[in-house]
Amino acid sequence: MQMDEVHSSRSVRVLEDPVLLHLLATIKQHQEPMCRLASLFMLNSLFRQSLVPRRATFCFSEGLLLVLMDILSKDFDPRDPNNDAQLYTLAAEIIWRFSSLPVSEQGPLISNGVIRGLVQFLRTDSKYYQFTPVVAEALERICGGRLFTEQEVRALPITPKILDNLKMYNQDVVKYSKVQHVYACKLSLQLPDEAKWISLADLFVREGYAWPMCQLQQKKLSPPTSPSSRPRSSPAKLPSPSSASPESPPLQTAISATSEKSIPSSKQSTVKSQSSPTSSHHEMVHDATEVKFLRAVGGNYFWAQIGADSIKSVNSVTQLLTMALPDLKNVAPKIGEVVAVRLEQADANVPQAIRGRLVDVQDAWVMIQSLDFGFTKIVKDSEIFGLTGTVACLTKFPPQAQICYLAGLQAPPADGAAVELALSACAQLTKLSPSATPMLHEVGMLGILPAFLQCGHLTIQLQATRTLANMAAVARVNKQSDLSVFIKPLLDVLANTPSHALTSQQRNLVVASVSALNNVVAFHAERRSVFLDHEGQLVILRVMMRHRSLIPICNSCAALLRNCYPGLVSSQGHKPGKALIRGDLRADLRADYSAFEKEDDHEQAADNSPLLQDQYNSSDDEHIDLMERMTQMQQLRVSSDDEEDDKADSEDTSPVLLAGEQSDSTILPVDGGIQSAIGLNAYEIHTTVPYRDDETHHIYKENRLSRISREHLAEIVCGMMNSGLGGSVYFGLTKDGQVQGIKLTRDERDEMRLGIDHLMTNCFVPPVFHNQLDIIYKPVFKRLENRQFATFVDLFVVEILIKASDSTIYNISKSGHCWHRFGPHTTKLSVQDVRQLITLDEEAKYKDEIRCLREELRNLKLKAK
Repeated sequence: MQMDEVHSSRSVRVLEDPVLLHLLATIKQHQEPMCRLASLFMLNSLFRQSLVPRRATFCFSEGLLLVLMDILSKDFDPRDPNNDAQLYTLAAEIIWRFSSLPVSEQGPLISNGVIRGLVQFLRTDSKYYQFTPVVAEALERICGGRLFTEQEVRALPITPKILDNLKMYNQDVVKYSKVQHVYACKLSLQLPDEAKWISLADLFVREGYAWPMCQLQQKKLSPPTSPSSRPRSSPAKLPSPSSASPESPPLQTAISATSEKSIPSSKQSTVKSQSSPTSSHHEMVHDATEVKFLRAVGGNYFWAQIGADSIKSVNSVTQLLTMALPDLKNVAPKIGEVVAVRLEQADANVPQAIRGRLVDVQDAWVMIQSLDFGFTKIVKDSEIFGLTGTVACLTKFPPQAQICYLAGLQAPPADGAAVELALSACAQLTKLSPSATPMLHEVGMLGILPAFLQCGHLTIQLQATRTLANMAAVARVNKQSDLSVFIKPLLDVLANTPSHALTSQQRNLVVASVSALNNVVAFHAERRSVFLDHEGQLVILRVMMRHRSLIPICNSCAALLRNCYPGLVSSQGHKPGKALIRGDLRADLRADYSAFEKEDDHEQAADNSPLLQDQYNSSDDEHIDLMERMTQMQQLRVSSDDEEDDKADSEDTSPVLLAGEQSDSTILPVDGGIQSAIGLNAYEIHTTVPYRDDETHHIYKENRLSRISREHLAEIVCGMMNSGLGGSVYFGLTKDGQVQGIKLTRDERDEMRLGIDHLMTNCFVPPVFHNQLDIIYKPVFKRLENRQFATFVDLFVVEILIKASDSTIYNISKSGHCWHRFGPHTTKLSVQDVRQLITLDEEAKYKDEIRCLREELRNLKLKAK
């Protein structure tokens, strides 16, 4: 019987979604990237119109998640015409859409395979992060033939990772060159239109060619694709590129053998014979080092001559070859042999006579690798000559062209929108699912977030900051991780906040950064010390002064400062905000500095490519709105329920409300002298309020009292109380926030009041106290031409204000189910989810006790002294 029901249910789905079935079958059966790209594009368009839980569950059962993760796990190759970056972006966008589903419907999305796949895709050392050919072209155009004098040049041994990078950008370098070291160089130059010197890496970051290298780790300078920074070490000697092998004679011997008269005295440069490189694999000089840029290799790699001795050696070799070339004889090509090469068309930076190693022979043509200038070139076999006589020593003299890379740069992603969507999915999962954060922590999510915090792209920084704030809010992750490394990057984000008017995304980034700092420093004296060592209090004060008109930013900054001075707060008799102290699942849901993102922001991220739009103008701001609603609640609670009823009675008995009046008589003129106060206690018809359905707001679209379901209202109230944030339920607004009002007579208002009382006492376990719920009827008014207002008869916007509950978990008495508010959705929690919430609350309680005991112990020690 059950199998028949399953087949029947599936048949219904097939009939309802034939297009969906066809697209899923095409994606699974065809491996061609272009076919998958077209199918995913149509599938994403279908989900954009409607992604109901039933449809998502069906896609999960058909294996769509496995296909998406397979796409994200493949190495990206920009040279492959079938490897389109848009394919990765579409896969990330569909996963992001799944992450916005209620927890009970996410199913396989909360699994180790999916979580690990997302983190692996986001890792900045994956092949999805590559420099475009524009970087090499810009290097060649800016630096070609230039001589730089730099303070920081570092030699690194060749590792498999560096070889992979070189193969990715230029296979000939690895194939034909015998590279032993790679040199990390910080190059600086003075632009024509700027007076000061600028780092070339900063210039590339400013132009959008690259990301800045992550500066959190302070141990060693890694290859360009892995985040690192340069440590301060004692002065050491660079491995000299001109170091000769023991059996090679000094170059000066060969130069002395030639006629000194044939070489001008100014050109008689000598090359000192130096010892072979030391055993150190990571060496640096602090003295000025000359770097002569030869030519770009690919990405941020280039050929260069390192050190004044190397540059002099090349000049001496060139002079020696130029003088000896007429006497040298042509030789038969032999692969691997070092020969003299005569170039017919040499550019300005390359002489006509050079040294080269034969790497390939094809009939009358040979390919040579220049030992002193780094390039490979095909020449005729008649242009190669044996190194004999006075220049025989040049066959054993080491190559002077060295592989280098421009330090301080991180390769950007092929498509920043894909990274943003993947980060947004992680932020959404940490927001909605209690089990997602530990899984992300186990696979190393915290280790890859620093690069995104410093990448310079606003939208990517925002999603990374939200993910960090949500993960730091979980007690176990907060305790097991060294989160102090995030303090400096977060302070840098706040310090770089514009002093002028902020966009919606910039405001969200500021609030998310402060929230993350709160969750990081709370309950950790060492982290507070790090915060103060970096002058974090000054940064926060500057942010408060710059944006003092934005109440949520100021309040969250003030709360952070209170957490950094717990002794001062205790002496003044104030308790730190629980949202910052507890560090549990509810930390980002409890106050106005919530770091959780709005779905509208993510829709903008997915549909409008926010990396190309730095300014995102939203019609509402969740943080500003929450503070406004809290202010209204405080002012409205001054009046009792009876006073509200008396006010409604006085409006109902107004002399204007006479039977038989026309439509114009259904509004009551109000004196213009009180027009400044009516805006707070009433709503203007056809205007738009700044809030929509989210964690703390729910709008009922029903415009009649008889259509309101008591059971559904109980679920909404239960979810908001269990969220720990409370909220407001509205009647008389559209889903778009437009004021239209709901018609309620005096009897209907009394009936609604009684219904709410019944809801509190009979529908919840445990029962809800009367001071936890409040119902307010706000009249709807119209603005007249004479600068007066007029209210409509029996037309109200009804607000049910729900007070937050700190620790109590409420159930619906009739069904026994527990509900929780996640974003705009109210979700039924499983037994496991409820246990997780209770466990996190208990952990937070112990933290409060420990903090109090520590404060008491500190006070006793002070008294004992």
